Amino acid sequence: MTDEPRGTLPNLVVIGAMNCGTTSFYHYLRWHPEIHMSTPKELHFFAKEWNWGRGLTWYSSHFSTEAAVNGEISPLYTTFPEHLGIAARMHRVIPAAKLIYLVRDPIERMITHYIHYVSADREHDPLTKALTRSTGNRYLERSRYWTQLEQYLEHYDPDQILVLQSEGLAQDRAATLQRAFEFLGVDPGFNSRRFRVRRHVSSRKRVKTRTGRRLDQVLPVRLLRRLPNHFRWPLEDALFYPFSRRIPRPVPDEEVRRFLANQLAGEVEQLRSFTGEAFADWSIPA
Repeated sequence: MTDEPRGTLPNLVVIGAMNCGTTSFYHYLRWHPEIHMSTPKELHFFAKEWNWGRGLTWYSSHFSTEAAVNGEISPLYTTFPEHLGIAARMHRVIPAAKLIYLVRDPIERMITHYIHYVSADREHDPLTKALTRSTGNRYLERSRYWTQLEQYLEHYDPDQILVLQSEGLAQDRAATLQRAFEFLGVDPGFNSRRFRVRRHVSSRKRVKTRTGRRLDQVLPVRLLRRLPNHFRWPLEDALFYPFSRRIPRPVPDEEVRRFLANQLAGEVEQLRSFTGEAFADWSIPA
């Protein structure tokens, strides 16, 4: 990494987690007049397998020299051990940045993750088999919040990291956003009618029928993927709606829940200790 930044570098990175409301949070942040968020939302710059090789000139071109806060959101940044070295690379480039980590009930996150993969035709196993895989279990690894956070605590001071509950964005959005704005040093009292909107709600996810999958391979439809997400997603929703079906939210049985709770109990306890938060509504008790 020898090139020089062309514009400016971010002082905010939202590091995840996947399926924890990061798309809605992205829009809430970018609507604040003192905050500039990258377009697209997910730059994946610090993942070596993705865009690290594009260099600082490419990365810095996504940010504004006129904003007090410049940020990006990439849930890929909390996918250890699938992607290694992200926190070290990030600290090397932006050591003074503030990090925000959105989390939610880890088992509920896994279920939403499963729905996301089913809708994207990336998962074909039933819920129980998918969530309890003994190897390569992305659902479980991405709910190991403390393990993911540890990667950053090796490089960043704890006071540079804010952990927010996704449930707070749903249930008490104004107070949760105020915490985020205070952490970032921008006007904490800013409000907008657009804050009422939630995006990418899992209950709206659909899976393509056989006809929909064939349609997805037609060249004009494949070209849609080159559009920015905020243009592409509404077009895809309208196009594929007649050729898709709703995905009912699956419910894991009690044996599966106990298995997952045992796997994640230590992670949640460490997170409680670090944040001082009780996470009382989560399905993994203290």
